[in-house]
Amino acid sequence: GRPVLEVHARFGWEPALPDSDRVDVGVFVHDRIQGRLVNRGRATRQGRGSVTYEATLPVVPGPLQVAVEGMAEAARSAAQLRADLDVESPEGLVLSDLLLADLVDSVGEVNQRADVRLVGRADTLPPPESDLTIYWETYGLAVGADSMARYTVTLRPSETAGGRTPGGELVRVLGRVAGLRGQAGVITWQRQRRLGAGEYAADVVTLRLPKATGSYRLVVTVHDDVAGTSATA
Repeated sequence: GRPVLEVHARFGWEPALPDSDRVDVGVFVHDRIQGRLVNRGRATRQGRGSVTYEATLPVVPGPLQVAVEGMAEAARSAAQLRADLDVESPEGLVLSDLLLADLVDSVGEVNQRADVRLVGRADTLPPPESDLTIYWETYGLAVGADSMARYTVTLRPSETAGGRTPGGELVRVLGRVAGLRGQAGVITWQRQRRLGAGEYAADVVTLRLPKATGSYRLVVTVHDDVAGTSATA
């Protein structure tokens, strides 16, 4: 299917905005084929100190320029963030970016993005010993004669400086898995699911972060047990 861009933004103001103020948000995406895509709406208040906004836009493979802008009308102040992204064409086994979330809600098995409700984190600085939910999608999995895809997931948190591996704890994996095990901070499990032509596999896990503070990189590797190929995000 066509790739999409999910935006999860949080705006904070000092001093805090009055209760009567509103924040209008615009998400602007430029690509080489579609030109300019625009998503506009009103942010959701999260207490007096901040507001949040979520948007989903269809995009095409290739370089993207993204801008997120928030305007507080009564306060007459604005905030803006710009970023350059590169969307890969899903050829072969490909993993999406990792979506970091604070809250997850699902009913039954999670097979597609629509099966789970996520509130994405607008920052990447969770406190020590807090729970962090991670969502990703795997494209290009091969299927056997029974139309079942079979794959192995390895989740490895590591220090960006290349030091020791922190001891994060797995809290839960949504869905049916087999062979779940963890050792020295590395967590693995196997999964199988029925996939039709062009369908992807969605996975959701929750980790309890280690006590130690620092900068860490979460590495997810999916091994296609049918085709014998691997991909990493």
